[in-house]
Amino acid sequence: MSILTDIKHRHSAGSLNGFVDNPQIEIAKRIFGIKQAANDNMIRGNVSEHIARFILARDPDSETIRKYSVKKWKEYNGQSADAMMFALNCGKQFAQCLEERQLKRPQIYQEVFRDHIEGYDFPSIGYGDFTYTRIKLGSSRVLEDMTEPYLTVDLKSTARVPSSLDTVATNHIRQQSYYWGLSGKKRQFALLYASDKKYNYIEIPQSRLEEGWEIMLKNQRWIERIDSMCHSKQDWLDMFPFPDTNTFYYKDSGDFQQRIITLLKGEQNADN
Repeated sequence: MSILTDIKHRHSAGSLNGFVDNPQIEIAKRIFGIKQAANDNMIRGNVSEHIARFILARDPDSETIRKYSVKKWKEYNGQSADAMMFALNCGKQFAQCLEERQLKRPQIYQEVFRDHIEGYDFPSIGYGDFTYTRIKLGSSRVLEDMTEPYLTVDLKSTARVPSSLDTVATNHIRQQSYYWGLSGKKRQFALLYASDKKYNYIEIPQSRLEEGWEIMLKNQRWIERIDSMCHSKQDWLDMFPFPDTNTFYYKDSGDFQQRIITLLKGEQNADN
């Protein structure tokens, strides 16, 4: 039995991007089971999405939005009051942009994409933030057959809003391309970035989605090939060099960074 089979692995945009961009972190989390506690930067993304959805659904006044934001921040165990205000303002920016584009409350929130792509060993899963549906042409009178998704918008809270498609992070394009492939390759995908002061709605062209999908499938094949060569967790760890652990990716509100460093150094010392 392979290591990925043993942990009941499912391919996802997060795992595929993680194995490519930060393999040691992904190995630590998924194979060694080292948990990364959510920090305020991670939490603000979830909270700002909830705030945007709340505003679009109810059109509340400012004080109601503030109270809702405080409630959600506490639910996610957020720490910094400044980070909470940033999330609140991001949520407002998200809602303003979607309202201006005549996209009110999404019909589907956190849509789940599932597939087991032919020729691959492991199933795939993904989650779309805001999905909008429309009436099907020639649909039956059965309610569930009357609508179809036509647009999924992924919300990204950030301190630096990309100015155009050319400045969007590559892994964000790959993520949406993967969801596009898993969802049937028929709908549109867009990225909505917001800081506390501005936003930018960026549509992803079909050509970029197609290109990104092919790249993600190659990455999926690469991960499965590595797994076929690994007979232990140690083998997975030995596949990659010692990383720079002073980057943002290793930071959290707990001891995640130190646990990974201990893991990596322990394996190195064992070789000496």
